[in-house]
Amino acid sequence: MEEGITAPAADFFGPEYTVEKVAAPVMDNGFDDTVRYSHDQVVTGVKPGSNAEKAGLRNGDVILKASSEWEAVDDENMHLVYQVRRGETELTIEFLPRGEKVPCWQYVKC
Repeated sequence: MEEGITAPAADFFGPEYTVEKVAAPVMDNGFDDTVRYSHDQVVTGVKPGSNAEKAGLRNGDVILKASSEWEAVDDENMHLVYQVRRGETELTIEFLPRGEKVPCWQYVKC
């Protein structure tokens, strides 16, 4: 065990894979995630400087629809799409939901 992370078995997927420790970004919507579970879907707690704020998401926006599947931007990044209502206006807001990088284990094909 290193830095609080338990390493998986090196041969879990077979000999053609190795286990490597990498730094991966944590998914971070950039606002209070309990909104997704509330009845009114009103955005609260937008984090200053987050990708959500930079994309234009604001406290008080009402989430009408969130992309059910992430759409690939490239091999490493995905973006999230929200349809929101702000007052009488409907907007589409897209951003990379990324936070700080944390250590994790990843299987890599040899």
